[in-house]
Amino acid sequence: MPQQKLHVYCLPYWVDENGSYEVLLGKKKVFSSVDGFILNNPGQYVIVGGKHEKEHQTFKNTAVLEFAEETGIVINKDDLDKRVLRTKNFYVYFYQVKNKDKFSHINKNSEEFDRRYQELQTLEWFYIEDAMTLMRNEFNENIVIDNKQGIDTFNKFLDLVKTKKLRIGYIMRYLKKLNYNNVYILEDIHYHGANTKYYNEFKGLFFKILKEHSYTDWFQQGCEFLMS
Repeated sequence: MPQQKLHVYCLPYWVDENGSYEVLLGKKKVFSSVDGFILNNPGQYVIVGGKHEKEHQTFKNTAVLEFAEETGIVINKDDLDKRVLRTKNFYVYFYQVKNKDKFSHINKNSEEFDRRYQELQTLEWFYIEDAMTLMRNEFNENIVIDNKQGIDTFNKFLDLVKTKKLRIGYIMRYLKKLNYNNVYILEDIHYHGANTKYYNEFKGLFFKILKEHSYTDWFQQGCEFLMS
């Protein structure tokens, strides 16, 4: 079994005149025009980051490179805090912001911004207590699955599959576990909705995949570590 790649994140923070901490989170899209469906934490507020690749050489490099690609905002790696949250599966680096306005919007005009795989809708500041509440109470299975948004997401997914606007390679791997070997099964679900025998089974599988690929440990632990 291949070893899971380490993920590295960068959490900018601001300390106001009263000594209160605010943290910068990004809100992820549910669908991307290039990548199709966003499998990891769709619709959630997240700490910005990504997978550590060998060519990055150091984890610090991963933190600033991934942050720049996602937000268009460049951080000098030497300005990252000395304290780092290190776990088996992820690292979180921290950066004290001097100019809060610079970090309030995604800079799509930046050369570092990777427009091909843009996954964030917005950047937003939260008081750290509010961020903690958000991460405890609004993780993926609540905001994407267990409400009307979840059903809308599922139906939009089927529509994108039908119109061939969605890359479905990773979804098809999971379908094969149920012996669903071609996309016409999904088209049948699209046309016949809940009346097809596949609908509920596939919907359950779809949401199961989302849960398996949406992690929240590093959100909460990152905030807790910053305040420790």
